[in-house]
Amino acid sequence: MSVLITKILPENLISDSHLVKPELVTEKLYSQKNKKLLLLNSPKGFGKSCALSLFVTEYILPYSYYKTDEEDVNLYIFLNYLIHSIDKVIPGFIDEMKVLLDYYKPDFNKKEIRNINSLSVFTRTLINNLYTFCKEEFYIIIEDAEQISEFDWAHSFFDYFIEHSPKNIHFIFVTSSKYPFDYVKIKMKRNYFELTHNDLRADACMVKKISESVYSLNLSREQISHICEKTEGWLTGIHILLQSLSSNTNTPDNFSLSDTMSYFFQKEIIEGIDEKYINILFLSSLFESFNEELLEKLSGRLSKGLNVKSLLEILKEKYNFVLKAYPAGGYEYLIFFKEFLSEKAPAAIGHKQIKQAYSDAGSYYLSINDVDRAIKYYALAEDYKKIIPVVLECIPQLSKDGDLNIADKMLSTIPDSFYVSYPLLIYWKGIILKNYFFDYENATNAFDSFLKLNAKAVTIFTVKAVCHIAEIKFNSGEGKKAISYLEDYKTKVTNKKLLPSLLLRLSSFYFNSRILDKVSPCCIEALTILGKNKDSESTAIRASIQNNLGNLNFMKGDFNEAKICYKKSLNDLQSLYHKIQTTINIFNISCYSGDFKNAGEELEGLLRIKIVNLIPELRIQALEASSNYHLEYGNFAECLKQINLLEGACRELENFRALITALTIKCKIYYYENNIAELKKQLKLINELRTHGLENDLATADLFDAILSGKEEKAIKLFDFFIKNDLASDKIFFSFRLAELVMKKNKEKFLKYYTEAVNESFRIRYFNVLVTEVTKKRSLLDCAVNGGLDKDTISEIYTEIISRNEDGNLCANITDIQDIYLVTNGVPAFFIRGVKVDDKKWTRAKFKEMFLYLFINRKNYVTKDILIDEFFKDSDQSYSDNIFHQFLSNLRSILKNYGNIEYVTYENKMFEFNPGYMYDSDIERLKYYSKKQQGLKDSSPEKEAVLKKAAELFKDIFMKGYYVPWVEELRSRVDTDKVRLIKELIKILESKNSTGEAIEYYNLLLEEDDLNEDLYYKIITAYAGTGEINTAKAKYKIMLDKFEKELGEKPSAQFLKKIKDVLLN
Repeated sequence: MSVLITKILPENLISDSHLVKPELVTEKLYSQKNKKLLLLNSPKGFGKSCALSLFVTEYILPYSYYKTDEEDVNLYIFLNYLIHSIDKVIPGFIDEMKVLLDYYKPDFNKKEIRNINSLSVFTRTLINNLYTFCKEEFYIIIEDAEQISEFDWAHSFFDYFIEHSPKNIHFIFVTSSKYPFDYVKIKMKRNYFELTHNDLRADACMVKKISESVYSLNLSREQISHICEKTEGWLTGIHILLQSLSSNTNTPDNFSLSDTMSYFFQKEIIEGIDEKYINILFLSSLFESFNEELLEKLSGRLSKGLNVKSLLEILKEKYNFVLKAYPAGGYEYLIFFKEFLSEKAPAAIGHKQIKQAYSDAGSYYLSINDVDRAIKYYALAEDYKKIIPVVLECIPQLSKDGDLNIADKMLSTIPDSFYVSYPLLIYWKGIILKNYFFDYENATNAFDSFLKLNAKAVTIFTVKAVCHIAEIKFNSGEGKKAISYLEDYKTKVTNKKLLPSLLLRLSSFYFNSRILDKVSPCCIEALTILGKNKDSESTAIRASIQNNLGNLNFMKGDFNEAKICYKKSLNDLQSLYHKIQTTINIFNISCYSGDFKNAGEELEGLLRIKIVNLIPELRIQALEASSNYHLEYGNFAECLKQINLLEGACRELENFRALITALTIKCKIYYYENNIAELKKQLKLINELRTHGLENDLATADLFDAILSGKEEKAIKLFDFFIKNDLASDKIFFSFRLAELVMKKNKEKFLKYYTEAVNESFRIRYFNVLVTEVTKKRSLLDCAVNGGLDKDTISEIYTEIISRNEDGNLCANITDIQDIYLVTNGVPAFFIRGVKVDDKKWTRAKFKEMFLYLFINRKNYVTKDILIDEFFKDSDQSYSDNIFHQFLSNLRSILKNYGNIEYVTYENKMFEFNPGYMYDSDIERLKYYSKKQQGLKDSSPEKEAVLKKAAELFKDIFMKGYYVPWVEELRSRVDTDKVRLIKELIKILESKNSTGEAIEYYNLLLEEDDLNEDLYYKIITAYAGTGEINTAKAKYKIMLDKFEKELGEKPSAQFLKKIKDVLLN
């Protein structure tokens, strides 16, 4: 929306008049300048503006200025001008406020404000910005405040704004009648000062000053008293009388002020200026304001060569009190002079000439693209055939921008009798009734009338009219009728290019009615028709269609396809609100698909969008997204923190729908943590608020209640809701809950539910709940493994967990999940589900070594004979058998103490590890990284990351304390692989000139080959290159000592010179 700058220019308040200034009045204002409100209330002509002008200029007070008028018909227009007026004085103030205002434009740009929360949010932000930007005393001036005093939105805004604004912010309201706030409430608080017409009346002293200094009159006391009595101190009347006296116009004692004014205007101005200017003078009074260019255009029809500039100069020099000139250009008459001229104009120049003038003015304003004024004056000229094309050209863009108040104003200038001849006017009337006035009944009637007038034609507008009628039906609860209505009309549309908007509505109706099988065909048909059209309407429809497809795929659990659709939609979306919603959808998909690394970055990006933190509704959505992120990731502690923030925001905004959603998330967390008391508290709160809840949230709460009560049949019936609505996440979660419910009673049912949950996770590639189940409810997986869960399925579960750990997408510590993990870096250690096996548990040190051998070679089917041959080769049979059975007993005892799970079986002289569990070691990780890096290019960041992980595995001696042949052989292989991989990493770092980072890995290689001159040179050079010269020298000394000790001599002289050159430079 463009801003008419003259309404908010601070300098427009400053009077350049040479009239006597009302010092006493301004002194009164100054004495009360610390009051929150300064009020000036009087009819026009008592000098309110003059007094205010003197007040702010004489005392150099900082202020913003906004002169309201009849155009300020809704909250959006008013607030737009208000924040622009403040920004004129406080640059930068508008930046955040304009973003917020544009976001709320759909709410504010209406006749009535339906969402009072939006106004509260905006007003609070406005107050906070004033507090931030304005630390000194500041005055917000609203002139002609009576123009907005009848609007409820004005009272709602100012009542809150005045009460909560910072102490240094003051308000000055200038009005000729009412105020746009609760005047009674303000009076009760007493923090205001008011000047009325009684305070602004000119007294005898003022009359004397004006008569002498302005009009060079020396009046007697009786004459001054007479003027005061007759004018009742009305300043404008006083000037008229004094002007009359100074012009020797006889003023009888028993005069009528209005008659005297008219007499003066007639004698002094009309009869006092050249006759050739009279008609243009009358024509100029037809306009609220005018400029020289407009008068030149009008004068062309009256008399060629008429000098308009001379007329304006005469008025400014001789009668300046009847003409106000604006600093930005343009003029305005004193209201009484304007009324005098307007009243006489018809008789003086004739109605035909007046209409022609209005029409010419319309053409002039249209030529300078001032459409509003063009339409206004064409309407006054009753030149409707010129208005209609202009209106029909402007309204589509106004509708797109949400400026329906302007569209309504334009349409209202055209008589109803023209609508039948121009049916599109009826269509746009329907749009305004529907989207601006929310008058759905009359909107439907308007669209019906439009369709009847176009019964034989099918155009883009008839299709849109049908869509609007269907939307009204659907939103009023007639979903089936709305769908049938669109489906029927679709058959009548032969030109397929007209169908996309109808197909968009239809796909939305299908989705919201859960007729999901029809959504995708409908969307695909629309996209096919749209093709690659790049016009704004096609782009908007395409974005919405892609969004519908994204919603459909998201609901069905096809996250990859949903993400693709949302990203396509995001590229075409224009609305900031819809961009944010789609960004949240994309983020949620990253969460649900387990891509937490990207999800975290997307969440940070979302929170960096300033408006998200400005608007409570968006902040709630961001907190919901953040809560879901931590829930899906499995970070319950952080999730609860976010939910507590979310609860506070929901309660503040009274958004109980979102509050219930937050409570259901808490239910899941407390269930996993086995905190049944807290879980029941959340269910009780949900039950108290259930009238506000979404169906799936209420179903979640009811199902939890049934599970806690052990009511299997009821739980199964409630679970059917998630199956019917294909709610993937909840369906999987509650499949696990049903499995847990029957676990102890019916193993067969348990395995059925557990298997279904796992299979569904793999079917739709949604593993978050599955991973959380493994980490938080491990006993269920153990039961499933023992119950015969498919081995390949178990393997897939573990593969997914390991993959997430490698990608940084696993919240839990991997060693807490792995059943047995062996660390061979340093002194070997076994971890069983994250708990280190105490070496004291081994009754003999040899038994630990035996289990090390058994675990490392578990895939090679180790037998009793192999084990005895390796460890008791030289012992007799009976001793070997005895020791072997002691080992078995010790091993079983340890496993029993650490979870009592039969990880290892011994049958038919063969050891076998139960395939239903996770086993791993740093040796196997090294092999995995070695193999993975081979398939990656050196330039790939992933290869560098993999090699760094490999290098981290072995920074200590391999299997420290174990130096038997089988370990030495294994050590040799591990060291060879380690050195090879570190060299690969160093090569990549050197190619990037990251020598500083490479130092760590040079030192690791040096541990394997501590007499390598080339390595010493690289390390010393790298330290010197990073400015660590003392460290470089220390390394040089270590090198010399090492060579002396090991070889009994120093390195070659040539090499030492090379090193010294580095140290000296």
